[in-house]
Amino acid sequence: MIVNPSIPDIVVRSLYSDPQRPWAWILVKAVDVTLSNGDKVVIPENFTTDFATVPRLLWGIIPTIGNHNLATLIHDHLYNVRYSVNHNKDWKADRLFCDRELLYWLKLTGSSNIKAYAMYWAVRIGGRKWWRLPNET
Repeated sequence: MIVNPSIPDIVVRSLYSDPQRPWAWILVKAVDVTLSNGDKVVIPENFTTDFATVPRLLWGIIPTIGNHNLATLIHDHLYNVRYSVNHNKDWKADRLFCDRELLYWLKLTGSSNIKAYAMYWAVRIGGRKWWRLPNET
């Protein structure tokens, strides 16, 4: 069951003029969210995101920005910090939790079930390589 927490505003600016990261957005104001498990997370000011990493060929179906921005911002941050979840008193970085959190927030912010599950399965299948990359923030 999805409980409707307050949906925070996102204030970003484009890094389009940066030739190294023209696809990127930088968070101008920190974003506070409460995850589905009740944990409170602060996505810090100056955090960099591309929102949704979608191949250009699919932009007509799932654009890189849209009503899914908050969900993808949260997911990017959770991946970046290798978010850990307590499994029987054993804290472990948990990619599955991060991906399920994307699905939770996609539904919460109004994405259709088709879009939400398409994005969820895309990160389940393609997210492994991003999970293994070193943190950038």
